[in-house]
Amino acid sequence: MTVEEWLIDVTEQFTRANIPTARLDAELILCHMLGVERSWLVAHGDESLARAALANPKGVRPGGISVYGDKLVLRRLKREPLAYLFGKKEFYGRDFFVNKHVLIPRPETEALIELAKKHSIRGKVIDVGCGSGTIGLTLVKELQDITLTLSDTSPDALEVAEKNAKSLRAKDIEFVRSDLLEEWLETDTRFDSIVANLPYVDRAWDRSPETNHEPAFALFADDGGLALIKRLVDQCEGVLASKGYLLLEADPEQHDEIVRYATQFKDVERLDYALLLEKL
Repeated sequence: MTVEEWLIDVTEQFTRANIPTARLDAELILCHMLGVERSWLVAHGDESLARAALANPKGVRPGGISVYGDKLVLRRLKREPLAYLFGKKEFYGRDFFVNKHVLIPRPETEALIELAKKHSIRGKVIDVGCGSGTIGLTLVKELQDITLTLSDTSPDALEVAEKNAKSLRAKDIEFVRSDLLEEWLETDTRFDSIVANLPYVDRAWDRSPETNHEPAFALFADDGGLALIKRLVDQCEGVLASKGYLLLEADPEQHDEIVRYATQFKDVERLDYALLLEKL
């Protein structure tokens, strides 16, 4: 079977499964297996898969192409996200390790990074509900003078975050298991900025089948999706420094309600899904 024949066959399978990005997904899976870029597929469409595997030592060996490929295709047919198939997802120009224990980073979350950079946050920063550590670790790489704490209620998520910190060579990061800010409520600790991409999806919302493979605790929240965000706002009273920033991700339709609830904060700026509040 040639490269193009494999792509046509898998694309047809994905199309029948109503996967909207059928051809793209087939190409990305084959690129992952062969260890090549998509442009390589165009130039080598008539080449046999076995020869293609031999020519690319970073990919799967020829004898494993069929078995490994079938496994990946089957998982995608079940609507498992590509990020879980590949074990990684790019965010703000860097690859992060992900698995079933953490939410897959979304492009819209990059707006949080943009707001943080625009307002030059620094000092003691905590990424609450950090998951894979994507937000906090990106801030450490993009900004100076940040002392970072990554916290999550899930030990499995913290394990992923630690792996990403090591991969990015991010040092002096504190990892703490905590239900939001519970671990600091009875202490004298004050953070200069708190960033969080907490669950904000209402279960009644329409969503893609792929989200069924992501951890529900990282996606859904009660009270129209705002239960955990409101808890975090309440906890900030004794943990966030005066004039400190609270950066949140939420659906733009939720921003007004968050601002109305967060009476101890000033609405500073909104950017797509990102919301920046300053403590009064």
